[in-house]
Amino acid sequence: MNLRVKQWLDKYPGGMLVILHVWLVRMAGVLLKRNHALQREPETILVIKILGLGSVLMAADALNSLKKRYPGAKLILLTSVKVAPGIAPLKLFDDIWQIDDRSMIRMMYTGFSNLLRCWKMRRMWIVDLEVYSALTTLFSAWTLAINRFGFELSKVQFRHYINTHHVYFNQFIPVSYNYAELVKAAGAENIFPFIPPYIHMSSTRDVVVINNTCSELGGHLRKLTDAQLSSLCMQLMQSGYRVVLTGAPSDAGALELFIQTHFT
Repeated sequence: MNLRVKQWLDKYPGGMLVILHVWLVRMAGVLLKRNHALQREPETILVIKILGLGSVLMAADALNSLKKRYPGAKLILLTSVKVAPGIAPLKLFDDIWQIDDRSMIRMMYTGFSNLLRCWKMRRMWIVDLEVYSALTTLFSAWTLAINRFGFELSKVQFRHYINTHHVYFNQFIPVSYNYAELVKAAGAENIFPFIPPYIHMSSTRDVVVINNTCSELGGHLRKLTDAQLSSLCMQLMQSGYRVVLTGAPSDAGALELFIQTHFT
């Protein structure tokens, strides 16, 4: 499925389900009177980020801090099959569960399969890194996790009635700061930088990797212009660095055209 279909599913069917679930979750809260305090530490923390490999990278420090705060908990990422291969080499997560969103049937099947896995977990917490998604909020509720952390802002006020812990998503600060605030709400007060195990800091490194692509997610809204990227690459190369441009397979044509236009 392409991004527009996914957004339509999230907005319309997801929005209709939200109306029902707000009442269901509120009623369950009144009847069950579950204790959502943080004193009882989790055995499993499921992080939800379906789309956006770059977002997971920007959340790495925050998630590393969460892992250090609860060293006895298993940290699991729930993400798209397209994102998982890029995240696995980081070795940040103990396990990665995948949603196959290449078709409606596959998405429903893998979604329900992962939900069944959640029901088998004891003392699970959910950390939902998606900002606008209705469907991930509903999935989070259906896990029956004792604590469910997520963002809220005016466009997704319904989350206040479905999640158990809420952090305001500030659109005017770096997104990594928002991720830090979310894990602080989950008890990780100190933020520790994450360094992948295979990276060794050295003054002799001479390669700079730049990803100036957003694939389906951001179009040209989040990218440097060609002129800005060209200037940046030129400055780096004149300083003795080699530059590598990366992106998804769908970005290959645009990157090749950029290189041919500006550097050949």
